[in-house]
Amino acid sequence: MDEKILLLVNGYHTTWLNDFMWNVTGILPWMLFYVSILWLVFKNNKVEMSLSIVVFVALTVLLADQISATLIKPLVGRLRPTHEPSLVGQIQIVRGYVGGLYSFPSSHAANTFAVATFLSLLVHYWRMTMLCFLWAVMCSYSRVYLGVHYPSDILCGAVLGVLTGALTYYLYRLTVKKRLQKYTHGYYSTSYTSSGFLMSDMDFVSVAFLLTLIGMSF
Repeated sequence: MDEKILLLVNGYHTTWLNDFMWNVTGILPWMLFYVSILWLVFKNNKVEMSLSIVVFVALTVLLADQISATLIKPLVGRLRPTHEPSLVGQIQIVRGYVGGLYSFPSSHAANTFAVATFLSLLVHYWRMTMLCFLWAVMCSYSRVYLGVHYPSDILCGAVLGVLTGALTYYLYRLTVKKRLQKYTHGYYSTSYTSSGFLMSDMDFVSVAFLLTLIGMSF
């Protein structure tokens, strides 16, 4: 079943989708979206708190990436579809990209779902949650489309990412608890999320996400 879904997703290729998925799987094409989130964090928090958040986001990515890529992948040793002898000639490769040797679990899925979970818990607003997880799903789906991951790689990577993001957010809360209470005091209203973020600021992040997708399409 895993292989059948992979071949189904990877088998439907068009020139436009190849370019779009290549952009989705990258880092630089998402830069406007990343900058909008950074703006959201610094606009709604004191500098000290904002820097703490940035550090914990970096820690989230580091943990998810190291656990998936350095610890689990060599231990499991599952070959990527692009390196699997039985799939030679069946996988459509885009721009010659075949990825590293091992595929389980997907580090892309682990990293993106970890960050999405952390930011969702941090901002605590449905629109932020929707955008972050849509970003994570798109990045993860692109890995199957490009033929470098099985669906199960993505699923397990996503689970690892959610657990990692929840863990680092819990550590963040423990580390900055007193400062968090100090800086968010008085922000609770219908205009702010329960964590002190101005809801209307999500408009900028939403527009940045939409413009990013439009930019990837051309």
